[in-house]
Amino acid sequence: MKNFQKGAQGTIVVMLIALLVLVFVLQAFAKKVFFQTLKEEVPTKQAVVPYLSDGMFVDVLVGGVKVNAEIAKSAAKRTKGLSKRYNLDEGKGMLFVFEKAGKYPFWNKDTYIPLDILWIENNKVVHILEGLPVYNEKTAITEFPKAEANFVLEVSEGFVKKNNIKLGDSFKLQN
Repeated sequence: MKNFQKGAQGTIVVMLIALLVLVFVLQAFAKKVFFQTLKEEVPTKQAVVPYLSDGMFVDVLVGGVKVNAEIAKSAAKRTKGLSKRYNLDEGKGMLFVFEKAGKYPFWNKDTYIPLDILWIENNKVVHILEGLPVYNEKTAITEFPKAEANFVLEVSEGFVKKNNIKLGDSFKLQN
């Protein structure tokens, strides 16, 4: 009987050790899979700017030209944008920040300022709309960009021409 108990105890010890090893291996595997999944879910084209928040102002350089831009990061702020405003001083703008790059359309509904709009991805201008007119029912326009972007910068009409901004020009957030 004693030999049976010793054998059973030995088997239990071996099983416990095997179970601990299995738990350790599964835990290590789960961490690897979890972190790999996280890496795959994070797009390579994204706006990594956690310090930016709605309503704050930042200086940006686009094509070497400084613009003081109001941030629109939340969906609500991006939807409102510059609508219901009647002026935009020279050297000012609104920077729309998106977490993931995409082909974000922009329109002029309730916008009473003629605008130039720049779509930006990977710190380069990738699409330009010059001269979006003031909104009225006859001039309701939606622009669908040809390229993905994670930033969109709205500035006063004429900015692009005056500063010779073109596709491929650099974009930089100033600290």
